[in-house]
Parts: sequence; C-alpha cells; structure tokens
Amino acid sequence: MPNISAKDGAGASVDILAFGTGTSVDPFKTAQTLITSAGVEITPATEAKQDLAQTSLTSITTNQATAAKQDLAQTSLTSITTNQATAAKQDLAKTQLDAIAAALVTQNLFNLRAMAPRIQGVATLTASGDSAAIVVAPPVGQRIAITEVVVQSTGATDVTVLLKLGGQNITMPCPTKGSGRYMVYTPGNELLVTDNTALIANLSVAANVFVFVRYYIMSTSTRLPV
Repeated sequence: MPNISAKDGAGASVDILAFGTGTSVDPFKTAQTLITSAGVEITPATEAKQDLAQTSLTSITTNQATAAKQDLAQTSLTSITTNQATAAKQDLAKTQLDAIAAALVTQNLFNLRAMAPRIQGVATLTASGDSAAIVVAPPVGQRIAITEVVVQSTGATDVTVLLKLGGQNITMPCPTKGSGRYMVYTPGNELLVTDNTALIANLSVAANVFVFVRYYIMSTSTRLPV
C-alpha cells in the first residue's frame, strides 16, 4: 500500500497511508480492507457479517425481553383470574353461611316462641264500651303476644266485640247466643299488642260476652319471650 508524502501547515513532512490497492497512478483507490486498533485487517464482507450478527443478537435480546414481558403478563393475568375465582368462591361460601345462620336464628326464634310458657286471661263482659284490662300492660320494652283467643256471646243480645290491641282492633260479631270467634296464632304469627299496653275489649252494646286469651310476654326489641 503506497504512502503519500506531504507537508503540514508548519512545514513538517507527514506521510498519508492509503489502505487498499491504490497505486502511484490512483493512490486513493477505494480501500478494500479496514484496520482494527489491534492492527488486524477486516474485510468489508467480514464487517457486514459482524453487523448482521450484532443485529441478530439485538433482535434476539429484544424478543427475549418481549417474551419475558408476555410471560409476566400471562402470569399476572393467571394470578388475577385465580384470585377472582377464589374471591367468588369465598363470596358464595359467605352467602351460604349467612343464609344458614339466618335460618338457624329463625328456627331458634320459632322454637323459643313455641316453648314459651303461656298465660291465661279470662273475663266476662256485660257493660258497653271499653272493658277493664283483660291482660294488664307489661313494662316498657315488652308487649303481649297472643297465641289463642276465644270470644263467645252468652246471651241473646246481638253485639259486636272489639279486641283492642293498642294500634289496631280485631272485630268479632256475636249476633246470637253462643256465637263468637275462636282463633289460634302460631309462633311467628302471634297477635301483638302495642308495647307497654294493656289488652282490653269493647262491646257495642250491653251484653253478656265471655273472653278468653292465652298469651306470653315478648321483648319488643328482640321479639323473644321474656
């Protein structure tokens, strides 16, 4: 490879090295080789292969990174799906347990009401208007729970009997002697008198009426027998 002698701006001699097959006729003919810092010649074809290898390596690295991200995304999605399924099962289990608990409470309430000791109230009414208390008022926070009622006329007078519960009246016509009403109320369907209120009856006219009730005292708040 030929050298070209020249002078720099200070007049000092310098050599210019032409790489490739340059001649004295065309010393700057396109170089066919490259020189590494270690002095090793590299042909353009070799450099192209190195560039291709570098490009392939970069592509592989990128693809690996992309694949890793996709795997992570899939793992995250699987974890989310699994957690959602677990949460759904837990919600279903809780709903079922709540339903069972509610059923047990209802059954327990039914049993307690069914086994509550019954008390009897009896009165023979003759005067029209409101009677004296057939069952006296319980303390505040408690109410009368009626499970059975018998109302019967013992005279020939046509009379209407009102059983007064505090918030409502039960009307019982007794048009002839021996007529009346007999009613039974199952646990959970008791005839309830207003809190802290006595049970009384009202006759539309003076007559002879027999009244019998069976009841227990219930807590107004818990609805359990006291």
